Amino acid sequence: MPTKKGPEYEQTQRLINIAIKSGLTQQEIAKLCRVDQSTVSRWKKGQSRARLDQIKPLLKRFSDRMERPPFQLYQRNIPEGCAPSTSMFLKVEGRLLLREAFEKEPQSKDRPEAVRISVQEVTKGRFALVVERACGPLPRSRDKYNAVNLRSRDMPWYLQEEGHALLVDQERLIRITITFHEWCKKNWNSEFSGLERLGLLTTLALMKHGYIVDGLETLTDANAEVEQA
Repeated sequence: MPTKKGPEYEQTQRLINIAIKSGLTQQEIAKLCRVDQSTVSRWKKGQSRARLDQIKPLLKRFSDRMERPPFQLYQRNIPEGCAPSTSMFLKVEGRLLLREAFEKEPQSKDRPEAVRISVQEVTKGRFALVVERACGPLPRSRDKYNAVNLRSRDMPWYLQEEGHALLVDQERLIRITITFHEWCKKNWNSEFSGLERLGLLTTLALMKHGYIVDGLETLTDANAEVEQA
């Protein structure tokens, strides 16, 4: 007779990311939880959840950190001559739903440009939309296609000016991200590769986190076109 599986742990992905940021490798996590590394990889990507009995060794180590509200810290671009202080940092509480970076085809090697968009769920149905730009020399390391590693910790991301950290509802969040590439053309005279897909990526992130998006067309058997013989 098959044994019953225990309840799933809803915050599996967050717990795995906390463990990894604390220095554990996926292999070490797998050993602690008595699963294989591919299972941990799926947990990390949010493709599946662990059972509570599997994840107990990690909860014993990191339960105190799980009780803290998640947050992100951003750095402002302080004008030259201003003294550095903690006022140059902006703390935004809430889980991170989306973070994507986009690079502009540089007009010269000395002035490359990139932009990063972050979406955090501050409360249910209320979101922080944060826009950063790379200000300063970008990392020298390139991949085989000579592209900048936008995920590098050495990327000089900064909040450029007031108005680039907004609190918005779901409707406005989608509206802004759908048209943001046009805003960049108009206000920054800049085009970033792939930025026109930001609205799609934001909508997908919302849906993956349980939000209902109105106005979507859904393909079902009821409305699918019948293929002609």
